Amino acid sequence: MTAVSNFDYDSAKEDPAFRGRLVESAIGAHAFVKSRTNFG
Repeated sequence: MTAVSNFDYDSAKEDPAFRGRLVESAIGAHAFVKSRTNFG
């Protein structure tokens, strides 16, 4: 999974809001794929 931002890797790791958005996006993408396919 990729995300576009102005953060470098260390800054992104230290920003809890950015990390939270990545986790929410990953969970949402997983749920979407699971609901649309027979995978997972």
